[in-house]
Amino acid sequence: MRLKQTGIVLGIVLLITLASTTGLVTAGTGGAAVVLQQEPAAITDTDGDGIRNWPEDSSLAGKELSIEAITTANVTTLGEIGETLVPLLRDVGIKLHLKILKGPIISSRTDTGDFEMMISRTMRLTPWATPEGVGTMGPNSPTWHQEGPEGNRELQPFEVEIKDLLQSTATMTDATERKESLSEVLNIFTENVYTVGVYQKADLLGVAKRFKNIADDAVMYLWQWTPTSNPIETFWTPKGEQLKARHLDQIPTLETYKAQDWYLVE
Repeated sequence: MRLKQTGIVLGIVLLITLASTTGLVTAGTGGAAVVLQQEPAAITDTDGDGIRNWPEDSSLAGKELSIEAITTANVTTLGEIGETLVPLLRDVGIKLHLKILKGPIISSRTDTGDFEMMISRTMRLTPWATPEGVGTMGPNSPTWHQEGPEGNRELQPFEVEIKDLLQSTATMTDATERKESLSEVLNIFTENVYTVGVYQKADLLGVAKRFKNIADDAVMYLWQWTPTSNPIETFWTPKGEQLKARHLDQIPTLETYKAQDWYLVE
């Protein structure tokens, strides 16, 4: 979410991001960010309907504490997660309005920072592959704390730490040093609740633990591997950890092709 530079916002990412320098922060497309100088506990339910109300000394005096959460229609599970969050946040006095948007619309809103909360998939646990998804690597990253229209942005102290660590790893040649720096990035990220995780998959970790002989500078994702950058013949798994081959019947052979109507022999 883009704030006209008062702090960080409610941005969610499969994860839910909720952080600020001075208390609760909210913003909308039509106006400047509203930052309360009180502790969050000062935002209480004044009319007894179960939803907290903004204090009288704020520009939203008396209005309900509501958040618009956006997510993509392309991934069904993200909408389901959003629906689950609605009653959970209501239990603590926050009204959540969920909007499930189609590809071009949500891309436009996230790219411009036009959101209060976002639910999406993330690769935050792999900062060496997607550093822009973890901290400040440019004017438009991270998505939930971009620079404003005039290039203004106030980074919190921990954000500066993450930024410096991420940028320093770009020129590191020692794998151990880089690992330590990136581990510290994740520690700072977690300690400051930069985003709130909803659930986590360990598929990348599973691959990392099973494959042996992978170079320290290998590209992160399997779909980026090529015969020249990561020759598959160099990788191996200890015999005791090898699994029985599956779906061998689905691997096409020459006979499979010959059985097709379109197969022609010249």
